[in-house]
Amino acid sequence: MSLRKLKNPSQIESWLKEWGSQLTEPGSMVLMGSGALLWHVAQRNLELPLSENSMDVNPVTESEQMALLGYEAHWLNPEHPCSERFLGKRALVERILESPLLDEQLDRQLHFEGHSLRSLIREIPTIFGSI
Repeated sequence: MSLRKLKNPSQIESWLKEWGSQLTEPGSMVLMGSGALLWHVAQRNLELPLSENSMDVNPVTESEQMALLGYEAHWLNPEHPCSERFLGKRALVERILESPLLDEQLDRQLHFEGHSLRSLIREIPTIFGSI
């Protein structure tokens, strides 16, 4: 399920259970924004939907698996207005995140390829953890 389609409290519980079933190691995350509101409402067994303007779900995690799930659910969702751009740069962004090179070395290598570290940093989605 796309994070942007979470509107009802029961959805947040289903979403969290779905992610939990995909993890092979324990992980935790902090929900902020509407995700946190939905979770608290669900804990009180209420089914009060959020308004259309309040559908941001901002999970923050240090778990690599959860970060990847968040990345795929949000940035690679075909409904996301920038998904095509992210898909086009995904391999390059992942290479940067996994690189053992120092920033200066990586920047030199990227300049040789016609890019720069500074410009590609902007392409890294706001997910905590490496992808």
